[in-house]
Amino acid sequence: MALILLIYCVNPTTFAGASTAQLFQQEPYPTRPYQIVHALPHSTQSFTQGLVVDGDDLIESSGLYSRSNIQRYHKHDGERKQHVALPKNVFAEGVTTINNHLYCLSWRAGTVFVFDKTTLQRLRTLKISGEGWGLATLDEALLMSNGSEHLTLRSPETLEAGRIIKVTRQGKPVQKLNDLSVGMGYIWANIWQSNEIVAIHPDSGNVIFTLDLSELTQQQKVTHADDVLNGIAWDSDLNGLWVTGKRWLLRISATP
Repeated sequence: MALILLIYCVNPTTFAGASTAQLFQQEPYPTRPYQIVHALPHSTQSFTQGLVVDGDDLIESSGLYSRSNIQRYHKHDGERKQHVALPKNVFAEGVTTINNHLYCLSWRAGTVFVFDKTTLQRLRTLKISGEGWGLATLDEALLMSNGSEHLTLRSPETLEAGRIIKVTRQGKPVQKLNDLSVGMGYIWANIWQSNEIVAIHPDSGNVIFTLDLSELTQQQKVTHADDVLNGIAWDSDLNGLWVTGKRWLLRISATP
């Protein structure tokens, strides 16, 4: 077994009253400190793609063809409670919940699986075009990334595309946006193949600040080049982020 980390940001109200312009006057890309407040066991066999908090549990999607699955863990002790395998031709990506449903993206299969959130029984399959990377819930809509600088809001019933958020830092596009979460008034996104998590304003798409997790990633016993940071989930009860990576030893809880 390995560990997952929850990252909680220090002084989360530090920038709450400042406008985007004021923040950029202070520092081009403010980097916030964080504290590790909790760690849980995590299997290094899990190629983590998505992570979401559901009450006292964490629901995680794991990728790779012929090995993709969804698992539910108790967030206080890491005990696995449920495990559901996905079709062998599917490479699982991000997950999120809306009401009583759990949604799971596929990478290139053009499908979104809809499950009963409690039983993890598959209810239906929806179709989309293009790649699926990360998934979160914003204003009762699905928020989806595809590896570009664009985040798309979609109907949970039909996947019809609505508003598109272009993510930028000082006017420059931020690409490779991967797993997503929403909390503390921000969209959180990890940038694929980097040690960085960005906090994005949901209206403007501007990156407000970043978390540099280089210290955490260096602690991992990486055996593959793709064992990168991935899987973030805002926990409103703990007021922080759960963070892990592909085949990581840790799930960590920290606060910016």
